[in-house]
Amino acid sequence: GTLSLGGNVTLGANNATLGSSLSMGTGTNYFQTNSTGVVSRSLGTAGTFAFPVGNSAYNPVSITNNTGTADAFNLRVLDEVYKDGSSGSVLTTPRVKRTWLIGKTNANAGSGINFIFNWNSGESTSGLNSPRLYHYDGTRWEKQTGTTSSTSSSLTYTGYTGTFSPFAIGDDVVLLPVSWLHFDCSKQNAQGTELNWSTASEGNSKRFVVERSQNGQAFVPIGEVPAAGYSQSIRQYHFIDPSPLKTRAYYRIAMEENNGNREYSTICMSNSRPEAENSPVKVYPNPSNGTINIHAVEGGTYQISDIAGRLVSSGKLDVHTQIDGLKPGIYSLTIQSGDDRYTQKLVVE
Repeated sequence: GTLSLGGNVTLGANNATLGSSLSMGTGTNYFQTNSTGVVSRSLGTAGTFAFPVGNSAYNPVSITNNTGTADAFNLRVLDEVYKDGSSGSVLTTPRVKRTWLIGKTNANAGSGINFIFNWNSGESTSGLNSPRLYHYDGTRWEKQTGTTSSTSSSLTYTGYTGTFSPFAIGDDVVLLPVSWLHFDCSKQNAQGTELNWSTASEGNSKRFVVERSQNGQAFVPIGEVPAAGYSQSIRQYHFIDPSPLKTRAYYRIAMEENNGNREYSTICMSNSRPEAENSPVKVYPNPSNGTINIHAVEGGTYQISDIAGRLVSSGKLDVHTQIDGLKPGIYSLTIQSGDDRYTQKLVVE
C-alpha cells in the first residue's frame, strides 16, 4: 500500500521502519530526526528510495543499492558538521551545515551505493565552490574521490564502496580541520622535556603553539612548531622544552588555523623531577589491537567513552591494569589517579 505523510513526524528517540511506498507532500512533510531515532527501509538489488528526512529542514537523501544483494538502510540528519563525526566542535571550513548519519546492515560490496544529498538555500557557507563528499572514518573526515556531480542544492555521488556513517559535504580544496591522534610528554632527556604529538589529518592549520602550566589551569606559551596546512596522512611533530619546571608540569598544544581560530589538544602531565624515571601514568600500546595496559603508580579509576560520548568501560585501576575487548574505533580515556586527572585519545585498530 501507500502511506501518505501529511505533515512532519518528529521521531525523538523512536525509529521509523518503512515497509511500503511513501507518498510525500511538500518539503514541510518529512521525518524529523531531532534525536537518536532513525528512518529505516530495505532496498532490493538496484532499488532506489528517497529517504524523507531532515532535522530543522527537509534534507532528503536518495539511495540506490548496487551492492548485488538486498540490504536495510537507516539514517538521520544533524544540523551541522562536527570535528568528531557526530560530536565535538562545529567545523568552520566551507561546508553544507548538515551531517547525514547513514547505516546499512551488510558490508558494502559490488558496485556500492549511489547517493543524492539535498540541501536548501542558506544551509551552505561561503567558500563552498566545488562541493565534494566527505566521510568520517572514525579518526578523520576523508574526502571521497569517486564520480561526483553537483548543483547549488544537491550532490550526486556514484559508486560509494566504503564504510558507513557519517557523511558531509565540504569543498574540494579545503580539508576539514585537524584530527588529533596522539600526544605524549613523558620523556626526559639531556636537552629537557620531550613532547611528541601526531595528527591524522589537517585542514587550514598554520602552527602548533606549545603551552605549559604549573597547575593544569593557567597556561603560557613556550614555543611553536609550523603545521602542515593541509594533510590527509599521519603527521608527526616534536618539541623539546629546554627549561622544564623542577616539579610536575602540564602541557597542551594549541593548533592555530590561518583565520586565527584555535583548537586544543588534551592536557599531558610530565614529572621533571630528577628522581622520577617514569610518568606516574602510562598507557600502552596506543594504537592497539583491542587490548591496552595502564600503569598507574598510585592506582585509581578509569573511564573509556566512544566518539559519541557513550561510556563503554570503567573500573578500578591497580598499579598495572589490562583492559581487553575494545572494538576498533576512537575512544577517550579518562584516568583519575591520586590528585591528578588524565585524558587522552585511544586508537583501536
